[in-house]
Amino acid sequence: MSAALPPVFAGLSPHDTREATDALRWIDVAPGEAIFLEGEMDTTLAFLVTGAAEVRRGPMRISTAGPRDLLGEIEVFARLPRQTTAVATSAVGLYALTPEALAFLCGVGNPVVFAIERAVHRRLADRTRLAQSTIGEHLEGSAASLRPPQPSWWQHWLKAPPDRLPPAIDRHVALASARSYSWIEPALLQLMAAGADVVQFGPEETMLAQGIEADRIFVLVSGRAECWLWKDGGRAITLASYEAGEAFGDASIVAAGPSTVSVVSRTEVVAVTFDRRTFLHYFESNDPVGSAFRQASIRSLVLQHLGLTDQLAAALTRSRTASPAFAATPPPGGLWRD
Repeated sequence: MSAALPPVFAGLSPHDTREATDALRWIDVAPGEAIFLEGEMDTTLAFLVTGAAEVRRGPMRISTAGPRDLLGEIEVFARLPRQTTAVATSAVGLYALTPEALAFLCGVGNPVVFAIERAVHRRLADRTRLAQSTIGEHLEGSAASLRPPQPSWWQHWLKAPPDRLPPAIDRHVALASARSYSWIEPALLQLMAAGADVVQFGPEETMLAQGIEADRIFVLVSGRAECWLWKDGGRAITLASYEAGEAFGDASIVAAGPSTVSVVSRTEVVAVTFDRRTFLHYFESNDPVGSAFRQASIRSLVLQHLGLTDQLAAALTRSRTASPAFAATPPPGGLWRD
């Protein structure tokens, strides 16, 4: 292949590079042609090499893509129909990695799979944080029922009040009941659970504080929490509500910067957590446990990102900055079944 390989292929051994590149398919896309269509049942990854594309959800332009960008990762790792439509806005050259090719590379343990998982996670984390900030730019929020949460010294350093011991729960069972982790093989999940902790919060306590670097992710076992974006004047935008089985905090850990949101417990909450050190250990591990952990975290980010995308589209519509609908209907079908 003469075109530049995707960045995730850097650093592979000659054997792994040959094996991985043999799994790729080169495709040329004409301006105005659909790369994929919203609603299609397809899980092909597209690595853009040349040209540009526009990504839309319904009539709303969500983003643009150019060289070195990746398209289709949500559908691959969350096992969902196409959530967006991507149309070439110029002549596009891309590499396609079909579901069958990806399954082959997984089966032989090619390390490019691990690199793709990490790249997808970082991309989704960045997009999630960007969506949160953009929503804040377009919505005023409302007067919050709580004062802007500030973590106490004990919460920040010990992660729970000193007089409250976490309940004795089976971390493996708790993770197996969580939406993003339930698909993992029991043996792998047992190993993963060994690195988890259990924490408990009372009502209206800060679990994740805006402006402070996140040091753990949470998987709720019981209770309800809300994700808030604080604005000046004691106003807040509610971005999400989390129930038992849902997870959050993944975006902030990988970004290695201050959290862009706060998460507050609205009832008594029990959660399984992975601290930063454990998270990064699993995140960087090129083994089945690391792969399963990354994919679980990706699924959690996908759920958060899709909810934020809907909110962002509504916010842009209300602020009258929505882009127009397609001028012409893209051609039916995707590129992958030619």
